[in-house]
Amino acid sequence: MKWEMVLRNGFWLMVPLLLWNIFLAPYINIEKVVSDANSPQWLLLSENITRMMVFAIPIFFQMKFGPESRLGWAVYIIGTLVYFGSWLPLM
Repeated sequence: MKWEMVLRNGFWLMVPLLLWNIFLAPYINIEKVVSDANSPQWLLLSENITRMMVFAIPIFFQMKFGPESRLGWAVYIIGTLVYFGSWLPLM
């Protein structure tokens, strides 16, 4: 039962996004995107706080499987594809 809770942890949904960031971040070659010098300090702080919340909140959720969760999985897949697509113009 304990392993089932680990395997159903919502953090696993973040793994594809983390891997995408790790492997493709070196290919972003636009200096204004890579550098934080052009951003105000308040924006950088709010971005970091939001990023921590986005990556931490799924730890407290359990994934569900079955017909009642089809809409949630569809939203996750579409959102992930949009996220991946948003990187393409930057590379």
